[in-house]
Amino acid sequence: MSQGKVVLASKQGGHTEAIENGVDGFLFDHDQPSTFFDQLKHIMALEDDEIFAIGERARKKITDKYNYETIYEQKMQAIQAYLDKPAENNNFFPYIRPVPLEADTAKLQLAGSKKGLLSVVIPYYNLGDLLFETLDSVLASNYKNLEVIVIDDGSTDPESLKTLDLVKERYPQVKVIHKPNTGLGDTRNFGAQQATGEFMAVIDADDKIDATYYEKAVRVLEKYENVHFVGCWCQYFGNWTGMWPSFMPEPPFFLVHNTMNSSALIFKRASFLQAGNDPNMAFHGMEDWECIVNMTTKGLTGASLPEPLFHYRIREGSMFRRFTRNKIYHLHAYITNKHSKFYQRYTADIVNILNTNGTGVLTDNPTMEQGYVVRNPIISNRIINKFAVIARKNYYLKKIALKVKRLIS
Repeated sequence: MSQGKVVLASKQGGHTEAIENGVDGFLFDHDQPSTFFDQLKHIMALEDDEIFAIGERARKKITDKYNYETIYEQKMQAIQAYLDKPAENNNFFPYIRPVPLEADTAKLQLAGSKKGLLSVVIPYYNLGDLLFETLDSVLASNYKNLEVIVIDDGSTDPESLKTLDLVKERYPQVKVIHKPNTGLGDTRNFGAQQATGEFMAVIDADDKIDATYYEKAVRVLEKYENVHFVGCWCQYFGNWTGMWPSFMPEPPFFLVHNTMNSSALIFKRASFLQAGNDPNMAFHGMEDWECIVNMTTKGLTGASLPEPLFHYRIREGSMFRRFTRNKIYHLHAYITNKHSKFYQRYTADIVNILNTNGTGVLTDNPTMEQGYVVRNPIISNRIINKFAVIARKNYYLKKIALKVKRLIS
């Protein structure tokens, strides 16, 4: 249109906002396929002066109404009008579709918890000296009212046990607790019970945080009565340097696919204890997502800070990268069946999401290199990616690769 050309567009694509049918362009209806051909025949039959006039009106509309300067001025006026409004003293976060509070309100006040204290729970199992980077990151936080607890989940590796001894020497302010191996989810629950803070953060023993993360998250938890956990975007480091933009954990979409790194959250500890990580899941890997689904069903809703304040390490051999598709299917089924009554509230929305976007099971976790998901834990992502590049260029290799993929998926 900006070039003075006649445009034929679908009215379902939002083009009706810019095109007035027959005046500065033409529209057809996807629901009536014949309208495309009818409009095309009409355009082809136009005289040259009619085509020129329509094109000129299109160019003038784009130039006058949709140029950068005009749009920028309108946006700035809207922003300024918002800024000029008197501040509202509202202690409730404005969710689009609020979930009513059904949790036991009496249990949301923990007796004996220390006001303002943030307990940082770090589950640890055979991760060697990566723990030092995590601790240095946590202790460098701008939020200084911290209680840091490392929960050793029955480590057996000599180097990892030596690391724990060094932690006790180098970090006297850090508490180290040993327990038998029971898995990541149960270890997080155990840490929550050992903690004494009003707030609780969980962080795996190979990840790091931005110095401002805890301060910003606690500020949100203190301000809004209806926010019970806070997350953020994730910056990857290690074997990959991408980023995971996190979205608000509101139903219905986050019931289809986990929209945030739920292993990097800050909670009101009393709220976490009403849900916790489910120890009955058959496989490890989605306890953290199930936890925030469980919390949300009770009205213990969360929020996401739109900043990359959490640093998530990508490494070979991590738990998530050993997932198979069958395990993912099984855990999705477990979560939806466990919370079936809550899912039923959003049945129509969920069906529409699945029809539009496809299954959430196959929405790849961004930690996977180049978007490829490992379906066989024996084969590394790096090998799969290299083979994929070669296979794309060879017809026969591509056919073989597709057959192999079906076998191991």
